[in-house]
Amino acid sequence: MNSSNSFKPRTMIHLRVFKDPTFQYKCLKLSGRELADIPPELFELYFLEFLVLSPERESGLTFRLLTVPKEIGELQQLRILCLDTNELKKLPNEIGRLKNLERLVLSNNLLTGLPESFSDLQNLKHLHLANNYFKSIPICVYSMLNLVFLDASDNKISRISQDIGALVCLESLLLLYNLLETLPDAITKCIHLKNLWLGNNRLKSLPKKFGDLTKVDWEFHPNSANIDGNPLQHPPVEVCRQGPDAIRDYFKQNETPPMDYEDGSSPEDHGFGDSVMSSSLHLSSDWLVVPPIDIDTPRK
Repeated sequence: MNSSNSFKPRTMIHLRVFKDPTFQYKCLKLSGRELADIPPELFELYFLEFLVLSPERESGLTFRLLTVPKEIGELQQLRILCLDTNELKKLPNEIGRLKNLERLVLSNNLLTGLPESFSDLQNLKHLHLANNYFKSIPICVYSMLNLVFLDASDNKISRISQDIGALVCLESLLLLYNLLETLPDAITKCIHLKNLWLGNNRLKSLPKKFGDLTKVDWEFHPNSANIDGNPLQHPPVEVCRQGPDAIRDYFKQNETPPMDYEDGSSPEDHGFGDSVMSSSLHLSSDWLVVPPIDIDTPRK
């Protein structure tokens, strides 16, 4: 054997690197007591592609990360980084240096925001933010233009920016168990959405162009959409179940037509303004569906 071509581990932590069978990435997993004192040799594994710093579900729950060392930014070959189920309140800016990152798992922490440097993660496709304390989707997320999957379920999100429309590659958007009362019109620009989960919010109405989301299959694939647990009136849940065509028809039929007088004047000319509102039908939802496979959100 030619020793010059052989892999020579320099430390014990090198010996634990293995090739992940699913992604075929060079992977390392640390858990339990190791999370209380991460060996500095970890950040010399520059070839590492998949890193898991999460406690074991049962045996390691008493050992959790409180902070992520800034040296994490040295591992610039990382494709997948899992930091879920810890007690992280903030993250270092250095994670923004991980330009090859494709999947970032931050679920089940104590996060309220993300560093602005995260907007540099332009190769990120999957972002898991479920079960934290976000009040809105962090601004940097709207810069992740290649994002395909976003799970921000089980937070305290009360509003979504119109910037959501920039995420044109998005296929799955999970916003279960939040405080949303409205959705921005720009969400209808995410025309590649296939899975849209809005259950258990406070939504009373949907954007008028909601029917443009034609890849969300309300009628035949209930796992594709969820609006259960909302006081939805406009359109009623029963209309949504019939699919995008029915949603578009509903809004067309309930548009308020312009009122013109015999002399050709309009309501505005007589001081009425644009205050006429169409009536709406209130029907509660009892539609129960199965959560998507990719969501692993324990309730607080």
